[in-house]
Amino acid sequence: LRQLRMEDSGLWTFYIPFRLTSDGLDAKPGLYIIDVEVTFPHTEDRRPRFLQTRIRLNIPDGGSDQRELIIDGDGQSVVNLAGHDLRSFSKVVLKGDDRGIINLQNFGQAQDPADQPEKSVVFEYDLKINHEIHERLPRLVPMQQPSRAEAITLVAGEKRIHVIARKRTTFGRSRENDLCLRFWPRSAAHDQGSRNISKTHMAVMLSDDGLVLSDEGSTHGFDVDCDPVKEEKTLTHLDAHGSRQVDLPSPLSAKHSLEMELAVFGRNPDDVEFHTDLEWDDVCFDTIGESPSRLWHVAKGCGIESARIRRLSNLPNEEYVFLYRHATIGRSAKDNAIVLPIFGALSGDLRLIYVGRVFHLHSTGRATLAVDGKLIQGPCLVPLMVGHCLTINGEDFHIARLAQFHLHDDPVLRSPPQENPSAPPPAPAVP
Repeated sequence: LRQLRMEDSGLWTFYIPFRLTSDGLDAKPGLYIIDVEVTFPHTEDRRPRFLQTRIRLNIPDGGSDQRELIIDGDGQSVVNLAGHDLRSFSKVVLKGDDRGIINLQNFGQAQDPADQPEKSVVFEYDLKINHEIHERLPRLVPMQQPSRAEAITLVAGEKRIHVIARKRTTFGRSRENDLCLRFWPRSAAHDQGSRNISKTHMAVMLSDDGLVLSDEGSTHGFDVDCDPVKEEKTLTHLDAHGSRQVDLPSPLSAKHSLEMELAVFGRNPDDVEFHTDLEWDDVCFDTIGESPSRLWHVAKGCGIESARIRRLSNLPNEEYVFLYRHATIGRSAKDNAIVLPIFGALSGDLRLIYVGRVFHLHSTGRATLAVDGKLIQGPCLVPLMVGHCLTINGEDFHIARLAQFHLHDDPVLRSPPQENPSAPPPAPAVP
C-alpha cells in the first residue's frame, strides 16, 4: 500500500499500484478482472475487518484504428478524468448507475504535451464487506474455568494422544522428563530395554531454523531413518511430507530399540496461502482477547506448525503431538497431526490452537460438535477443560491431564489392552 492516511475518523485512503505490462510489452487486449481484498488485523466492536471490491479493466486492440475507452465501475465508483485529452478515442463508454461520480472537467481541451506533465487516470472504488468470510468468523464459547496447562491428553477409546504446547520437550527413562519413554508392560526383557534408554535421552525443540532433534548426552544415541544422529538434526518445512523412523536407542549400540514414527507438519513461510491462514489466527486471537505467544511467532517464521511421534514397536496406543502454531484434527494421518476416528469431517474442519495458556478447539461449523452433551452450532472457539467430553460427529473423546500409560492414573482413562511384549527375551548366554 502507498500513501496510507486517515482522512477522517474511521476513513482511510491508500493507493495500490499495479501494472499490466512486463518487459516493455503492452498487455494483451481483453477484459481484465482485478479482485482487491483488504484485511484489517484488528477492529473495535466487531466491526467488519474483511473487505473487498472488484475492478474491471478493458484493454482494446492496439492494432485497430478505432480506439475505445471503456470504464466499468461497480455503480459506486468515482472516476476522475479531469484534464485528460480523450479525443484520440473513437468512443468513450462509462458504465455504472446514478450513484457513480465522473469528473470530466477540461477533458477535451487541446494542450501542448511539452507544457503539461504526464497525468494518470485515478479510479476510486468503495470497499464492501466480504460476507462470505464474515459468515465463517468464530464465536467464543464461554467456559467458567478453562484449564491452563502446557499439555493435555485426548482419550479416544483405548488410545491416548498427548498434546504438548512447549518449545522444547525432553524424552527419557526418568519421570522428570516431559515424556517418559520405557518398554511396557514391565517384564525382564522390557526392563532391560528400558535401562538402555538414558535418564534424559533426547529432546525435540522448535527453533527459527525448524524442528531440532538433539541427543542429550545419551549412552546409546538414536537414529533417524537408520542414520545415527550426532548431537542434533534439524528438519524444515521441506521435510513436512511423509514420515521418518526414529529408533531410540540406536540399534547399532543397543539390543532393543523403541521404533517410533515422526511426522512433521508445516508449509513454506513465504507461501501466500500460509499468510492467509495466519490472518485467521489473528481473528482467533482477537476473538479470544489474547496476543499470540512467542511459540506461535517462531512457528510463523520457520513454517513448522506441529509434529507427531507415534510408537510403533511397543505401546502403539500412545502418541505424542507437539503443537506450535496449530494441530489439525482428522482421520488421515498424512494430513493431520491429531488422528481421530471422525467420520464425515472434512480436512480443515477442526484444529487445536494454544492461546493464553489454554487449548482451544477451533471448529469451522461443518462438523457436528457437542461439549458435555450440549450442542454447539456454527463456527466457534471452545476453551478446553480437563474432564470435558467432546462429541464430534457422534464420536466421544475425553480431555484429561497429561497421563501416560502405566505411569499416571486418571478416572477418565481406561487401561490399555494386554499385549504381548514386543521386545523378545534376551538370548541365553553363549558359553
